[in-house]
Amino acid sequence: MWWSNQPHAAYSHRHQSIWLPRNLTNAETRSLLAHEIAHAIHGDQGPQPPHIEARAWRTAARLLISETEYRAAELLHGPNAGALAEALDVTAEVINAYQDTLRTTT
Repeated sequence: MWWSNQPHAAYSHRHQSIWLPRNLTNAETRSLLAHEIAHAIHGDQGPQPPHIEARAWRTAARLLISETEYRAAELLHGPNAGALAEALDVTAEVINAYQDTLRTTT
């Protein structure tokens, strides 16, 4: 599965395996691995529609970011996804998913 300017990663339910490309940044590795683990948690198989990909990003965000960490980073850096991603060592996709979760739970 390819998505906007993200490196290719994959989860195979049949093989119980996750594949990540080489030469990722730490933030990309953490974020993509958590995203693929989310697919494993949900038992997703094969290419997924956008709403399932969004669910995987929200799950990844919950795995990687605590409420305390997010609030502290937002106090220092504001709500900008890029600045928060850098501060929390994740990708902007994870921050966007976390912020979406905050909007739907408040």
